[in-house]
Amino acid sequence: MLKNKYIKTLEILTYFIVIVTFIVSLYSILNMRIYRPFVPDRLFSGTLSQDVVSLVVSILLLIVLLKLRNSSEKIYLVWAALLGYLLYAYGLYAFDRVYNMFFLCYIAIFSLSLFSLIILFSSFDLDYFIEIRTQHIPKKSIAVFLFLLAVLFIVTWLKIIIPSMIDKVQPEGNSIFVFDLSFFIPLLILTALKLFKDQKLGYLLSGILLMKMGFLGFSVLLGGLISPLFGQPFSIFQSILFAILGIGSFIFAIIYINSLRSDWDLESKD
Repeated sequence: MLKNKYIKTLEILTYFIVIVTFIVSLYSILNMRIYRPFVPDRLFSGTLSQDVVSLVVSILLLIVLLKLRNSSEKIYLVWAALLGYLLYAYGLYAFDRVYNMFFLCYIAIFSLSLFSLIILFSSFDLDYFIEIRTQHIPKKSIAVFLFLLAVLFIVTWLKIIIPSMIDKVQPEGNSIFVFDLSFFIPLLILTALKLFKDQKLGYLLSGILLMKMGFLGFSVLLGGLISPLFGQPFSIFQSILFAILGIGSFIFAIIYINSLRSDWDLESKD
């Protein structure tokens, strides 16, 4: 599924990502003061939850690396999804200009994740991946789910952006709007369309996006649940939205992974 000549390079890059992310996220969890004055106090719950999930993701990436030689091809999809989460999470810190002691680390995690994903995607053998391994994936259900998520996020973000434009007031979370509306949401729509058209790229991207969105949804959901601990009101709408994103994405990701037949699955039937 992946060209062998790139695996060693990806392993080295990912080990660097694991080390830096683990140190940065753990220290940040234990010392939230490093985010002042760059992050408003009312956003601390979301920041804490993102660091917790980033810490978990760094550990999962290490497990991926340790099991890489003895696992099926499915592990490469998990690898890409975890890198995708870190790309998004630390891209927000970098572009939101959080100039604390870890600012250069944010840029490092973002750039290393970006180049790792570029190498990873350029190394996938789509013909090998698609040939006989995706026929049991519920493509229409996943495509509809991805498309509905895209519409839900467009509506949610525009409800914040349009009034801010009218009032000429910059809302908090500007980098989130830029990331989502310029890249993430179009990618959701593109993947859904590719799946509807039964095209190779849609099958590959859908599994990776589902896992990445699961981690993202859980991160924001956790932030909403612990927000009262930081003196902030609990938002039922936001909790429902990101519960759908997190739990729904993980459910479809599990269905996807179980439906995807690896060489090991095929050999066990021979």
